[in-house]
Amino acid sequence: MVTFARRLQRCDRGGMLIEFALIGPVVIGLMLGVLQVGVALQNYNAVRSAAADAARYAVVQYQAGNTPSDAQIETEAESIATSSPYFLKSDRLVLDVDQEATQSIAGAIEMTISATYTPELILPFFSWKAPAMTYERPIFVLDPTP
Repeated sequence: MVTFARRLQRCDRGGMLIEFALIGPVVIGLMLGVLQVGVALQNYNAVRSAAADAARYAVVQYQAGNTPSDAQIETEAESIATSSPYFLKSDRLVLDVDQEATQSIAGAIEMTISATYTPELILPFFSWKAPAMTYERPIFVLDPTP
C-alpha cells in the first residue's frame, strides 16, 4: 500500500487535463467577451457612420433646393444603415430626426438625428440583455425661407 501511495504521488499523468478543466472555461469566456465587445464597437461605428451619411444626405438635399421632411430623412437613414457597407438589422435600429425647438444659428435649420441600435449577442443562450447604444448627431442646413 505504501508503494502504491508513493507511485500515485509521483504520477503526473492527467495534470494537464485537470488544469485545462479549471482554466479553459475562463479563457474561452474571456475570448467570447472580447469578441462581443468587438462586435458592439463595430456596430457603434456603423451607427455613427450611417448617421453621418444621413446628415450628408440632408445637407445635399437642402443645398439642391429640396426640403426633405424629417420622415424622408429617417427613411434615407434607415436605407443607408441597412445596406452596404453597414448591414445593420432594421428590427434592432430606431432612427428619429427632430427639428430643434429653438434654433441656435440665425438663417439655419438645426435638426438632430438620433440612432439607437441593439447589437446581437454572440451567446444568446445566456439570457444576457445587450445594452442599446445611442448616438445623436446635429444637422445644420441653410434655411430656404428668408
